[in-house]
Amino acid sequence: IRDGYAHSYKQYPHPRLTIYNELKQEARVARRGLWAACDSSPVFADVPAVHPYLPAIRWGKDSGVLSGYPDGTFKPETTVNRAEFLKIVLAAKGIDATSGETNSAFSDVEPGAWYAPYVRYAKESGIIQGHPDGTFKPGQPVNYAEALKMAYVALGFDGDSSAGGEWYQRYLRHAQTHSILFETNVDVSIGMTRKDVVWIVW
Repeated sequence: IRDGYAHSYKQYPHPRLTIYNELKQEARVARRGLWAACDSSPVFADVPAVHPYLPAIRWGKDSGVLSGYPDGTFKPETTVNRAEFLKIVLAAKGIDATSGETNSAFSDVEPGAWYAPYVRYAKESGIIQGHPDGTFKPGQPVNYAEALKMAYVALGFDGDSSAGGEWYQRYLRHAQTHSILFETNVDVSIGMTRKDVVWIVW
């Protein structure tokens, strides 16, 4: 795994899973072994061929899930808001939510807003519930806890049902165990950047 000629088998937990996952990630970033054969040419002007998130960013561009800016940049460090993240997750699932009713029942989501159809679909599908005050807060940065829950529910994964604690722990624990996050130790309350959003969806 360290040399890039084996994968970390993640289907069944075992005592060395965490270290195997870390070795696999290390080999990918360093492009060792089989990873050296991967196309590493730059996909955006501000994403060099040695960027550690390159495989995910390339997938995001090639799949159409996440696009760049008119100037040819990706802006990997830009924070993503809740509405943008919702659109990305639904696009990754192959859902076109742009047709039909746009009323989402959230007081802060105007029916004419570009994200209204995505919010409506996500609410009807149980992907989001919104805030207790009846708002969705579409422009608010999406944090790790919110993003993981939206992604897991939208893509049909339960997470780790044995995880106790806060509501997001089932998703965070599973993401940490199965290399869904680029770095396992994250502050779940901070806003996610474009590079980390595309990484977890990838």
